[in-house]
Amino acid sequence: MSESEKTSNDEGFGSSDCSTDGQVEVIDQLHRFLQGEVPDGYRIGEERVPKLTADQAWTVIWYVQELHQQLSVEIERCDVCGEIYDSANSGDCLDYGESPHHFCDGCYYSEEHRAKVGQVRRTTA
Repeated sequence: MSESEKTSNDEGFGSSDCSTDGQVEVIDQLHRFLQGEVPDGYRIGEERVPKLTADQAWTVIWYVQELHQQLSVEIERCDVCGEIYDSANSGDCLDYGESPHHFCDGCYYSEEHRAKVGQVRRTTA
């Protein structure tokens, strides 16, 4: 099949790849789309392209994950750098307090992670 013959079901948003590796890519692409980046091969009128902030876009994804189970709930967004990653295979989640805090492998040893772990230890002691 040539590149010009591909449809939305051949890759990207319409992908049937349910592995978490495939989901990371699909969710990352959706996250970028919700911020205004239209994937190659798609044409959408400028007035119809969503332009959410990164946090707003992630809230939409969280909603679809948690309330509608249409996307893997194992895919998370790092609270420090914003990277989207598979939490079943990497990173850390500190699920204490008002909401969970997610850290990719690259931010696991960050000052932000150490500070959050310190808060958890003080509140659970």
